[in-house]
Amino acid sequence: MNSSAFRKNALSLFQEILYWLAIALILLFFLFPLYWLFIASIKGPGDVTSVPPRFIPFLQFTPTLSNYQDVFSTTAMGARQSFPSALLNSVLISGTATVVAVLMGTLAAYSFSRFTIKGASDWLFFILSTRMLPPVVVIIPLFLMLSSLHLRNSFIGVTFLYITMGLPFVVWMMKGFFDEIPKEYEDAAMVDGYSRLEAVI
Repeated sequence: MNSSAFRKNALSLFQEILYWLAIALILLFFLFPLYWLFIASIKGPGDVTSVPPRFIPFLQFTPTLSNYQDVFSTTAMGARQSFPSALLNSVLISGTATVVAVLMGTLAAYSFSRFTIKGASDWLFFILSTRMLPPVVVIIPLFLMLSSLHLRNSFIGVTFLYITMGLPFVVWMMKGFFDEIPKEYEDAAMVDGYSRLEAVI
């Protein structure tokens, strides 16, 4: 092997090493916060606030699962814990709000995409503009509205709020999806005897 081919192979190997080193550094940069959260969850109270910080389990500190036990048990340190019920409430509320928002938003997006609606562009901009408002602007009107409807501090009130916040996003996303599907597919399905809803599905 002559010197030029050797230099070329050495340069190629050096570039590959630099490439994988850069990938490793990027992964370390983005994954380190997740690693820090995990090891903080298995540390004892004294290890979490230790200076200098302790990074390596079994070498610098003794890991423990008592934190998870305290969070997921109904009683911990003599006090009543509400995390399991709060987690269940969050799953039920967010799941219900997601399903309802997707159903309602899909129907609205299909209507905007397939039918001629007077002022459709204005309506779509109005729907989008609800996402532009900062939450602090709408918090007082929402509080007054939910209070007047006796829905404050209730599952229905929070679910309604989540639906309201998620619906514009669903409408715009699904409208773009329906616009990409040729209308002729639905026309052909309805000619074959399917209803409009069956043709959409």
